[in-house]
Amino acid sequence: MSQRNSFLFREFVIGADSFGQLSNGISNSIVSGIVYWLIATIVMGILFIITGWIIVWSGYQVGKIYRKYCWDILSIIVAITSTAIVIYFGEWIKNAIPINLMVLLSHVIYIYFHANIYYHISMKGESI
Repeated sequence: MSQRNSFLFREFVIGADSFGQLSNGISNSIVSGIVYWLIATIVMGILFIITGWIIVWSGYQVGKIYRKYCWDILSIIVAITSTAIVIYFGEWIKNAIPINLMVLLSHVIYIYFHANIYYHISMKGESI
């Protein structure tokens, strides 16, 4: 067993020596650049994954609330009518109000969504 351990130790030392000689051929700035970009890529990947999970989770929670309070024909009519108005009167709206039409449409749907939730909470006594 002792001979085997000494053999493994010798092989490890030879491998480490070979690796050390290899690193003499590569400048320190190149190694530090590779390590920097490797760490930056790993950190950004982790942040993108965490952000994606947060977006999916919050979208799922909003979807549950939407199905509970706003999954009715009136909501569909409001969404379709608002979209049709923004499409048909888009140029007139942009001339009157200097705002992005998608922002305006999302605000209209956002206000309707919260008004509908308020109605369900105050009039029907439900809770979120």
